[in-house]
Amino acid sequence: MLDLTEFPKSISLNNNRRVVVRPLSEQDRDAALTFLARLPSEEQEYLWDDPRDPAVVRGWTQPATVNKLVALAVWENNRIVAIWTLGFGDHGWTRHLGYIWGVVELESRRTGLGTMIVRELLALAGQIDIERVVLELVRPQKGPITHFTNVGFTTAAVLKDWVKDRKGRYLDLLVLTMELEPAWRRMDEMLSKYESPGS
Repeated sequence: MLDLTEFPKSISLNNNRRVVVRPLSEQDRDAALTFLARLPSEEQEYLWDDPRDPAVVRGWTQPATVNKLVALAVWENNRIVAIWTLGFGDHGWTRHLGYIWGVVELESRRTGLGTMIVRELLALAGQIDIERVVLELVRPQKGPITHFTNVGFTTAAVLKDWVKDRKGRYLDLLVLTMELEPAWRRMDEMLSKYESPGS
C-alpha cells in the first residue's frame, strides 16, 4: 500500500523556484488537460494516449489501489508544469517492475524539475518493493532517450515498428530499464547539481 501522506510537498528548485508536488485528483482534470494541450504538437503525438481525451486524465486521478498507478503533478503559480506516473502490479511475473512515464513543460526543462519528480516516484516505488524501473520511449524522442541513458538506464529491447501514432506512422519502441537503488542514487547526484549556492 502506497503512503501518500507526505503530499502535498513543497520543494525548492534552482533560482529559488518553489513548486508543489502532489497526486492528481479529480479536481485537477481541467488543469491537467490544459497542461497537456500546451505541449508541442509533435510531442503530443508521442504520448501513449490522446491528451485531448478527458478519460485519459480521469484514469490518472483514480486511487492507486484501483488501477495500480499513481500520478504526481508539479504545480507552480497555480498551474501544472509537469506530470509523471508510476504504474505497478502486485502479482505475477512483473510484480517487481515499476513503469514510469511523464512529461515536463518546455519552459521548465533543464531545471532539475523532471529529475526531482522522478526521484519522488522512485521513493514511492521503494515503498512497494519495486526492484527495477522501466521506461518506454519511441525512437523520435531523442532528448529523453539521451537523458535517461546518461542517467544510467540501459536499453533492454528495441521493438521495431511496434507502436502506431495517431497519424498512422509506425515507430520503434525502446524499452529502457534500471535497478531501483542505482536509479535513486543517480537522481540524488543529478539534483545536487541543480542546487542553488548556499541553499
